Amino acid sequence: MDATRRRDFSILIGEVGADYYLNAFERIEKGWPLAPNIYAGIFGVLWLLRRRLLLGAVLIYIPLMALSYLLLHAYFDTFKGLSDNWPMLFVLPHVALFLGGNNIYYLRCRRMMMWQDIQDGDFGQGQRVPALMWRGGTMPGMPMLVYSLIFAWMHFSFIFWFVKSPYYFSVVGSWVEVLWAVFLDILAGR
Repeated sequence: MDATRRRDFSILIGEVGADYYLNAFERIEKGWPLAPNIYAGIFGVLWLLRRRLLLGAVLIYIPLMALSYLLLHAYFDTFKGLSDNWPMLFVLPHVALFLGGNNIYYLRCRRMMMWQDIQDGDFGQGQRVPALMWRGGTMPGMPMLVYSLIFAWMHFSFIFWFVKSPYYFSVVGSWVEVLWAVFLDILAGR
């Protein structure tokens, strides 16, 4: 990694954890397939939000939660087994973030640098450092708190309304029936 690229990465990372992430990014650029991140594995979506990876939270964490739910639903035959083991929903997303958290963050920083390279072609290098500082760093406290509350509400509603609800199967069955009726109406041209 040359000095300019290292400077750009350090600007995007910010002051918190710059040395750790620069070392991890150098290993990724040397060809290491996975760069584990302990904090990403422990804190999960909060780590994604803190590192301003909202798109990563939506495109990675939520689908992994849904996939782990489907796997648990396929493994446990009874509703009782599923509702007793609901903490297992968090295992797959957190293991995936532990194994590839630095890779996800590296891809975001690299995308921001490429976007800035495109803009620098039009305006020159004069605004590169302020623009990278604006895009990078960690999320400040209040927006992170708001996003964390939104994701906590989503987790709460998913776990306690869908998994713990005694009427889960009837609710999902009625939703499927309504969606199927709407789909048939669309096909019929109504």
